[in-house]
Amino acid sequence: MSETQGNPKRQDPLSRLYSWLPWTLWLLLTLGTTALFPRQSSFRYSEYTVGSISREEIIAPFTFEILKSNEELAGERAQAREAVEPVFLRVDSVRASQIDQLRGFWRDAGEIAAELARTTAARRRNGPNLDSLRQAELDTMKARYGVNLSPQSWAFLLRHLSSHVRAGGEEPPLNRADLETLLNDLFGYGILDRPRDDVKASRGTVRILHGGEERSVALNTLYDVASAREEALARLRDRGAAAADSARADTAVKVSYELLLPYIVSNLVYDEAETESRRAAAVARVPLVKGIVLKDERIIDSNEKITRRHLDVLRSMEIKRAEMAAEESFLGRVLPWVGRFLLAGLIYGLFGVWLARFRRDIYGKPNHLLLVSLLMALIVAFYGLVVLPLGMNRYLFPGALLAIILTIVFDGRLALLCSFALAMIATALTGNDYFVFLGILVPAVAAIFPVLRVRTRVQIMRSSLSILGACLLVIVIQRQLTYQWNGQVFYDMFYAAGVALATPLVALGMLIAIEALFGVTTDLTLLELADLNRPLLKRLSLEAPGTYHHSIMVGNLAEAAAEAIEANPLLVRAGAYYHDIGKMARREYFVENQTGLENVHDKLEPEESAAVLSAHVTDGVKLADKYRLPEVIKSFIREHHGTSLMVYFYKRALDMRPEGSVDEGAFRYPGPKPQSRETGILMLADAAEAATRSLDDPTPENIGKVVRDVVINKYRDGELDACPLTMRDIRLIIDAFVPILQGMHHHRIRYPSREELERLRLAEGRAKAGSESA
Repeated sequence: MSETQGNPKRQDPLSRLYSWLPWTLWLLLTLGTTALFPRQSSFRYSEYTVGSISREEIIAPFTFEILKSNEELAGERAQAREAVEPVFLRVDSVRASQIDQLRGFWRDAGEIAAELARTTAARRRNGPNLDSLRQAELDTMKARYGVNLSPQSWAFLLRHLSSHVRAGGEEPPLNRADLETLLNDLFGYGILDRPRDDVKASRGTVRILHGGEERSVALNTLYDVASAREEALARLRDRGAAAADSARADTAVKVSYELLLPYIVSNLVYDEAETESRRAAAVARVPLVKGIVLKDERIIDSNEKITRRHLDVLRSMEIKRAEMAAEESFLGRVLPWVGRFLLAGLIYGLFGVWLARFRRDIYGKPNHLLLVSLLMALIVAFYGLVVLPLGMNRYLFPGALLAIILTIVFDGRLALLCSFALAMIATALTGNDYFVFLGILVPAVAAIFPVLRVRTRVQIMRSSLSILGACLLVIVIQRQLTYQWNGQVFYDMFYAAGVALATPLVALGMLIAIEALFGVTTDLTLLELADLNRPLLKRLSLEAPGTYHHSIMVGNLAEAAAEAIEANPLLVRAGAYYHDIGKMARREYFVENQTGLENVHDKLEPEESAAVLSAHVTDGVKLADKYRLPEVIKSFIREHHGTSLMVYFYKRALDMRPEGSVDEGAFRYPGPKPQSRETGILMLADAAEAATRSLDDPTPENIGKVVRDVVINKYRDGELDACPLTMRDIRLIIDAFVPILQGMHHHRIRYPSREELERLRLAEGRAKAGSESA
C-alpha cells in the first residue's frame, strides 16, 4: 500500500477542510439567490396573463391604490420631461460689447483713411493701394478687434472711407449705421449658443429669462450663429442690389459680411442647471397611481378574460399586502425573507444530496464541486442582476449553455438535474411563472441530447438547431394557452434565435477556460489524446511494439465494458492507450516486448524483478508529466494495477526461500486502488487480456472461465473497494469481455504452403496418368 493509504491521519486536516466545502458552497448559493429575490412578495397570480381566463372571482380584501406599471411610469415621466421647455438666459452685455467693438473698428479705420486723404495729389488721384498701407497698422487692427479681413477687402474699405471723407460723409453700400442696425436686429431676435436643431423642444418653444422675467418664444423665430450669419448676408445682398454700380456693390457686400462675422455671436445662453431642475420637478410630479380600489370591490369575475388593467390591480394588491405585513411587526418583514432562504436552500440542498448519494465522483472532488457551483452561481446571477432588472426577454436565460457545458464535462444526467434546479430557482425569482420554468428547462433538455457523445466541435454547433426548436415550441405553447398571438411573438422568436446561435459558440470558448482552470478533461480533449498519431503513442509503437499492441487490445475491451455499464467509453479508451507508457523505460523486462527465448528475469532475484515491474507505474507518471497529459489520464497509469500482488514473482520467492520470510509488500504495486468506474474497468481489462494471452487452448469455455476467475479474484482481493462498480456492473463487464477476447483468440484455418501445393499437384497428375493408361 502507498504511504498515504497506510497513514490516514495525514489526510485528516485536509479531509476536514473538504468536508466543509459542500456546506460552504450551499450557504453561499442560498444567500446569493435569496438576495436576488424581488423586495415585494411573490406574485400569487403569476399564472394569469393578458388574454387568459380567470378561474375564480377575486374580491379586494382591503382598500388600495392602483399603481402604474414600470412601463407606464417610464412613458409618462419621459413625456413630462420632454414637455419642459429648455431655458435660455438673454445676455444684454453681448449686444453692447459687440456694437462698441464695431464702432471702435470703424473709428480707427476712418482715422487711417483720413490720414491717407491728406497725402500727395498723386496718391489722391490713384487712391491708396497695398504699397501705401502700413502693414503694421493692419496687423494691429486684426489683433485689437478680431476681424479677419483679407488684404483686398482691407484696401477696398480704406479706399471707400477715404473717398467718403473727401466727399464729406458716408454713403451706401458701406455704412456703419446700417451695420449697427443689422446687428441690433439679430441680437433683438436672439442668437442661440448652440445649433437650433440640437435644442430639444417638444413643443417647439423655449423659455427666455431676462431681467427677472421669462417668456415663451417659438424656437423657429430665434437664430443660431449659422442662421444669423445667413440672415446678415441676405440683408446685405438686398441693400447691395439697390446700388447703381453692381460690381462695386458686390465687393461692398463681401467686405461688409467679412466685417460683421466676428461680431455675430450668441446672446442666448442655455441654462442647463435650471432646465434639468425643472425637468426633475416635472418628473417628480408624475403620480404613481392611476386609481383606487375599495374594500370588497370586485376585481375580476370568474370566467372573465384577463386584461392589462386586471394584472396591474392584482400586482398593486400584492404590493400593498406586503407593505401591510412589513408595517405590522419585525416578523412581518423578516418572515418573507426566511421563506425565500428556505426555498432556495431546499432546491440547492436536494441537488447536493443527490450529488452526495449518486455522484461521489463529483461530490468528492473539490474542483468538480466548485465548478458546478460556480456555473450555477454565474447563471443565476446573470438572470437576477441583468435579465430581470433590465426587463430583458426571458429567453435570454442561459440554461442551455449550462446544460451543454455540464453534459460535455460530466454527463447528461447531471446536466438535466442541474437545469431542473436552475429552472425552479428562476421560476421563484419571477413570481412562480411556470412559463419561465418551461422556457428554461425545455431548451436545456433539448441541448443535452446532441452533445451526449461529442466527437467533433461541429457537433456542438448543431445543438443550436435543437435549442431553437425547443424555444419555438415553448413560444407556441405559451401563446396558444394565453391567446396572445400578437407582434411580441416575433420578438420572442428573434431572441430565441439569437440565444440558440450564440450558446454553442460561448460554450466552446468557456470549455477551453474550464479545462485550464479546473483541471477537467472533456471528450474533445480525449478525442485528441486517443489519436494514435500523437507523438507519445507513436513513440510507444516504435520502442515497445508489444506493449503498444497490448494497449490497443485493452482499449477495445475497456471501451466495450464502459458502454455496457454506461460509463465513459472515450475516457477509458484514452486511458488504456497510455496506461503502460512507463514500460518504455525498461521495455525488455516485459514479456510482450521480449523477442528471444531468453527471459531477463531468469537472472534476477524475485525482489529485483518485482521492483522493475512496479517501477513502470512511477515511470509512466513521470513520462505523463513530461508530455503534460491531463490528471485524469495519469489516474489510469497510477491505478491500473492498484495494490495487486505480483503472484508469479512472489511464488518464485517462496519457492527459492521456503524456510525464510518473504515480504509480501515488496511484491505489490504502489497503488492507489482504482477510484472511478473507468479506472476499475481498465484494471479488469488489463488483467483479463494478459491472462487469456497465456492460454494454451483458448477455447470459448476456457476464455470465459479465465475472465470470470480474474474479475472475481480482483473483487475478492479488495482491489475494487474504492471504485463505485456494483455487482451488476461486474457481471456486465464480464459479459462484454468474453466475446471480444474470443474474437481475438479464435482458431484460424491453416493454409497449405507452396511446397505442399506442388506435391499435391504432382500426386494428382500421377493419379490421372495412371487412370488413363489403365
